[in-house]
Formats: sequence, C-alpha cells, structure tokens
Amino acid sequence: MENSDASSWGPGAEPSESESEEGGGSRRKLLQKQRKEIKDLQAASKRAIAGAKMKGEKQRLELEFRQKEADLVAAHKRQLAALSKNAEKAESEEAKQEINGEREETENAGVFTEKTTVAAGAASASQGRDTGAPTAVVTASPGDSADAVVNAFASLRLYGGDGAREPAKLSKAQQRRRKKRTEDEAREEALRLEREEAGPDPGQVEWELLRTHLQKRNLAIHSIAADGHCMYRGVCHQLQQISPQGVEFAPEHPATWAVEQLRDKVADFLEANREEFQPFLDDSAQTEQGFANYCGKIRNTAEWGGEVELQVIAKVLQRRIQVATMNQGEFLLLTY
Repeated sequence: MENSDASSWGPGAEPSESESEEGGGSRRKLLQKQRKEIKDLQAASKRAIAGAKMKGEKQRLELEFRQKEADLVAAHKRQLAALSKNAEKAESEEAKQEINGEREETENAGVFTEKTTVAAGAASASQGRDTGAPTAVVTASPGDSADAVVNAFASLRLYGGDGAREPAKLSKAQQRRRKKRTEDEAREEALRLEREEAGPDPGQVEWELLRTHLQKRNLAIHSIAADGHCMYRGVCHQLQQISPQGVEFAPEHPATWAVEQLRDKVADFLEANREEFQPFLDDSAQTEQGFANYCGKIRNTAEWGGEVELQVIAKVLQRRIQVATMNQGEFLLLTY
C-alpha cells in the first residue's frame, strides 16, 4: 500500500532562469546531480532491504523503493524540461537584443552604404576605363542586415584575384549558441548510448510487471506521497474506495477516518495488546518506557508504518489486507 514521492529524496527544485542562462554548464551539473540521486537512492534501497528482518518487510521495502525510483526519474524529466524551457527563453531574449543591435547598425550602415556604393561604383568605373582593371560594385539597402553589409564588403577583392574572400567571422553570441548546441547534442548522444549499454532498469521492469499483474485482477496503482504517513494514507484511500459500495467493513464504519484517527486506533490497540506485539518490535521497544515511546511515535509523529502496524490495522478494521509485490520476477500477494 505504501507508495512514495521522489521529493522525499531531494531531487531539488526545478532550475531557475538564471541557472538556465549558464547553458551547458547548468545542464551538465543537473545531470551529474541526478545521477548521484539515483545512486544514493539505490544505495539506500540496498541498505534498507539488507537490514529487513521481519516477515514480508523485504518485499514491502522493494515495492517502496521501486516507487521512489520511478517518482525520482519523473522528477528528473521535469527538471530537464524546465531547464530547456528557461534556456530557450534566455536565448530568445539574447537574440532579441542582438537583433535590436543589428537593426541599429543596419540603419547606420544603410546610409553609409548607399553613399559608398555610388562613390565606389563611379570610381571603379572610372578606373576601369582608364586602366582596364575589373570593376567592383557593392550594393546594399537599408533593409539588409549589418552582417550582410559587412560580408558584402569583406567579399570584395579590390585589385582582382580568383574567388571571393572568406565571409566575416561569427559574432560572439553566434559562436556561443553554436558551441552550446554542439555540446548539448554530444551530451544527449552520450546519454543515449549509456542507456542503451545499461539496458532496461530492473526496478522499472519489475514495476511494469507488477502493474500488469494488477491489471489482470482489475486493480490499479495509486500513488501516495512518501511523507511517513504513506501506509496509513493508503489504507484510508482504500476505505474511501470501498465505502461508496455500501459495504460495512468495520464496527465503527471508518470510511471517513483521517490519518490521525487511524494512527490513534493503531496506538490504542498496541497499548491494549502489548504482550502480543512487543516481542516483534525492535530492541528499543522492549522496555516499558521504550514501548510507550514506540506507541507515542505512532500516535503523534510521521513515523513510517511497518508489518506490525499493518497487522494491527487489519485487526482494528476487522478486514483482510493484501499487499501486492514482486520478488525476483515472481508476483506475490502478502495477506494480513
């Protein structure tokens, strides 16, 4: 029943516009940060599963961390999309500024060029008549860009020669955009090759298998925020799904129970049945004060629920609870 939200593993806020203006550097840092978050989550998953001792806890943890990883990947995609959007916006603003600058240069260059064209044409024609040398006339209108005017003059060979000169160099802004585009394409290609070499993600494969098995049973996965209350929220969600059908599933009809009320019921039941459940708790809860602290955390904090709490919930509701999970490719239904 426990699903999770990637934000609990800190994939960070979506990049700001100022970060996007840094171009490839911000994207490279974001990708490095995302890869580290995936590795950290996988390491945390291994540690948690390795430390699982109670029956069914390993399967529950595997299910939780698969959901965490799926949510984290989705958050990463949103971050990359936001970064690209902000980068495009920054580039658009830069392009507008450059166009405005070119327009001013063009207006000035147009006047200068019109005068120069006439003078150059007359001088060249005169020189051609006198010396037989080839003439060169440059024409431009105020509507031409500054780059076009500059390139037109730069391509002239005033004293003859074969071919035209090389066009003027790209502006710094054009060079930056071209370099950024090349770097982005190279990074995307490297990531694509890396994903191909790594093959399908095992966690995602198991998640899809779980989804397929549930669909065969006319069941679906509903995401629950991983805020420590996730197991209790999942149970409350299921109660709300059952209630419209008019099924009386517990003496007190808890369809409208909030998470806080359900936690209170679990803590009350544990306190009333201490001898039955205390042996299954960790060492810190084996003393009278430790057990009281354990129940207090259930009642007053966002302490995560485990197998013991799930068994108590089933007893409180007087309903059978089933947890679906995958174990090394095998579909399992754990019943409480």
